[in-house]
Amino acid sequence: MQSSFSQLSRSIARTGAGEGDDVVARWYILTVKHRHERILARELAARGLSCFCPTTWRLVTYGGIEIRVEEPVSPDHAYLLATEEDLLIAHSNERVIASRRLDTSEFSLTADLLQACDRCRGAENLQEAIAM
Repeated sequence: MQSSFSQLSRSIARTGAGEGDDVVARWYILTVKHRHERILARELAARGLSCFCPTTWRLVTYGGIEIRVEEPVSPDHAYLLATEEDLLIAHSNERVIASRRLDTSEFSLTADLLQACDRCRGAENLQEAIAM
């Protein structure tokens, strides 16, 4: 999505509400129906949720004609920054199959994913990608 990082940045600012608030946004990996990750990210963003699907470009040849195709870096997965209440809203979408909370120790493991994403070059983790 074009504006996914700016939306995520606004969401982080929103979730840092005040001291004593029990509402904390966490990262989740959503497993989605095959080839529905970008559609899901658009639909959830339209509902005000911070969801994105990192993509990259690849050259493909169809019938001797070479074209650039945008494809997901992590097929069948989308990333969601959400509270538990927001996660329930995301699960109400028929495209979501399952979700798993992304542990903070996994943020560094996503560096390979982010390096493959054209819009995230140079980011070492999800937090840095949002700041870009």
